[in-house]
Amino acid sequence: MRWIGAALYLLLWLGSYGVIYAGACRDWVYYDKSCPIPLEGGCVHRFFRSGSGRFGVASLLWATFAYVMRVFLPLFIVVRERLVAIGLAHIGVLALFWIVHLYLAACPNCVNFRCPLNRETK
Repeated sequence: MRWIGAALYLLLWLGSYGVIYAGACRDWVYYDKSCPIPLEGGCVHRFFRSGSGRFGVASLLWATFAYVMRVFLPLFIVVRERLVAIGLAHIGVLALFWIVHLYLAACPNCVNFRCPLNRETK
């Protein structure tokens, strides 16, 4: 897949920003503020107006779809080519990213009580 795969991956990654900006970031309580994930919440104001400010289940689904767009092709190649070591490393990096995001960087300091990931909503 060399060049075609690289181009497709780049297009998927760039497209995922449109999905996450329109579907999630514009409704985030910290719209136009600092975001722990580079190029996301802090940049959305350049592309989309603020939404409802109600980041809930629908916004979480859009964010999930954007991340699936980002990891689908590499995981597909890892499975297709049976690259076990690279696959385990990829899964480890993804797991570490989400642990840091959910438990250290973003979610513990969030004031958006509508978000299903916020511990205060339970």
